[in-house]
Amino acid sequence: WTPRASGLGKIIPAKGEMTETVRSELLTQYVSAREEINLNISSKYFEKGTTCEQQAIGLLNRNIFPKRFITSYKIELHNEYVKGTPDIAEGDYVIDIKNAYDVYSFQKAKLSHEYEWQLKAYLWLSGRKKGFVFYSLIDMPDHLLADEERRLFYSGKYISTESQDYLEAISELHKRYTYGNKPDVERFKIFPVTLLEKDIYTIQTWVETGRNYINKMHHT
Repeated sequence: WTPRASGLGKIIPAKGEMTETVRSELLTQYVSAREEINLNISSKYFEKGTTCEQQAIGLLNRNIFPKRFITSYKIELHNEYVKGTPDIAEGDYVIDIKNAYDVYSFQKAKLSHEYEWQLKAYLWLSGRKKGFVFYSLIDMPDHLLADEERRLFYSGKYISTESQDYLEAISELHKRYTYGNKPDVERFKIFPVTLLEKDIYTIQTWVETGRNYINKMHHT
């Protein structure tokens, strides 16, 4: 069993102590790897992230790399302890693209424990020391926006799609999910991450701890 970078933060406890949550996650990841089950189950949040990735990269290029053209090359990297596919590994940096689902999640965004360890794994795998999470606010794709409109209507509050209260609610919905009136500077956040030698040791230690726990459970 070798964890993916995206799941690494779930098996490295924030307080440095093994918990039941970590034990449960270890078994989940082990079974997923053994049975070849993809843990990235499709959801509206996951779908928006993948659908809007290129637009987010465009936002990145316009504002952070205006004299260069940064693009994404999906190459899986691995070593003895972790594996993963960075969004962007360019020059001295690794960049991980994250897309907010709506304006509320964007405003609340911070560098989470899981995002930080995901990027640290990418840095180690790619032989780099510095990178950042690029957290973007991109318009909801039309097909997902239509899903939200249907969900709103079928909440049971409206007589028809032509009723005034429904049309007003749709207007508010579009404010939540479309951002063409916002300047670029209000549509992204950058969270820098640096890989230290102690971080590599932490990854190695917790992956070995996880393997020992899985082995023990597997043989009892």
